[in-house]
Amino acid sequence: MELRPLTKIEYEEYLEKAIESYGNELSTSGMVSKEKAQQTAQSTFNHILPDGFNTKDNYFYHAYDQNTLVGFIWYALQENAAYICDFYIEEPLRKKGYGKKVMLACEEDAKKNEAKTIGLHVFGHNKAARALYESLNYVPTSIQMKKELY
Repeated sequence: MELRPLTKIEYEEYLEKAIESYGNELSTSGMVSKEKAQQTAQSTFNHILPDGFNTKDNYFYHAYDQNTLVGFIWYALQENAAYICDFYIEEPLRKKGYGKKVMLACEEDAKKNEAKTIGLHVFGHNKAARALYESLNYVPTSIQMKKELY
């Protein structure tokens, strides 16, 4: 598995889709209303990437298996701790083992950048992602729960 850094043009293409996708996840999870989801997503990206593509200690990669694009991963470093901000495998290539390979390649890259730990957030409704992370020995550090009262 090879991680190739995104170009600025690839980053711009990614960003537009990522904001929409994150807004949809926020809405699906019930964290914010559907009406506020896209605004919240845009605000979040503006906050964590104040200098966009050039924000210090952020690493954006396309993941390739030989010459086949299999996915994307982005992590940030802060004080020897890596945090996976976004990760996906292309839809037709899911459930073929690529997720695990990309995550392991990311961990190796983070180690080269002197990370001692690596963390991530996963939405509770994303059972496939949770299963992947658990298979890689990620453990919950905090769990938020809610119940609808209607």
